[in-house]
Amino acid sequence: MTHILLSAARPEHYRLFVVAITAIANQAIGLNRLRLRATLSVIFSLIASLCLNASIATAETKLDPLVQRCLAEEGVFYFEEASTICYNDAIFPSQFLKFSALPTVEQLIISSPGGNVATARLMSRIIDQKASSTIVAGPCLSACAMIILPGLDRFQLHKSAFIAVHGISMLNYRTWFGWLNNNREPSRLDLMQAQLGYDFGYSLYHAGREHIRDHLQTQNVEQEYITDISELMLDDASKLKCRANPDNYWGVLDLAYVEKYLGTRMYSNSDLSTLTYDQNNALSAEFATYITDETFMFRDDFQHSNCS
Repeated sequence: MTHILLSAARPEHYRLFVVAITAIANQAIGLNRLRLRATLSVIFSLIASLCLNASIATAETKLDPLVQRCLAEEGVFYFEEASTICYNDAIFPSQFLKFSALPTVEQLIISSPGGNVATARLMSRIIDQKASSTIVAGPCLSACAMIILPGLDRFQLHKSAFIAVHGISMLNYRTWFGWLNNNREPSRLDLMQAQLGYDFGYSLYHAGREHIRDHLQTQNVEQEYITDISELMLDDASKLKCRANPDNYWGVLDLAYVEKYLGTRMYSNSDLSTLTYDQNNALSAEFATYITDETFMFRDDFQHSNCS
């Protein structure tokens, strides 16, 4: 009978259940009342905790088919019956306009290879208004990892998530110049051109860097969210004999890294909702070459840089 009651009861009923059982036991047994009360409270609290965790796991298991449905087709979709928006596409103005036109929903499932940083910042401003919670699933690369993810107020990492930032993005001009010119120091003319904005390569690089810095500051996220992975990529890339453009390197963010900087915004981190580095979950070796577990390049970029 007790088993039937426990299996049918909701978590909020367990406290009342504990009180009732304790009261009955106190009437039946006058001795060791304090010890009995404490024992019963511990037992039923543990039962309640187990049942609550089981209900969370069940909810996440039900999420899996919805994620699979979302990842099966590229585009921006509205699953009305599930009160869910599926955003499985690049981040550019046309996709953003389609997303912004959809109704408010309970949850957003997002997977993206990245896109335009300015568009991603616009999208970041409305995501939390558009959906009560966000599930990051599948690849979340470049602008998705650097702009969208740190801009979320409340999110969950699905077990399929693979998060990677694009480029060694926080180099100053001297380091950037030396990296592309066999460690040569920039001349005074080079420095002057860079300061005046006439080094167009660095101007584009610098603009992207400032976009990211400004966004992180606006979202109250530590700058180290991007500088730490940038420094790690630089260290890993330095182990190679070749030098590629800084934009051609990618850095993988594992669960510990995301929790370190965005942990207060995450929820439901059970066994069914954790991000772990897994080669099968990463980009296929057909398309990417891994320098370390945290740093990779797309194979074409790797070969064109004479790194093979």
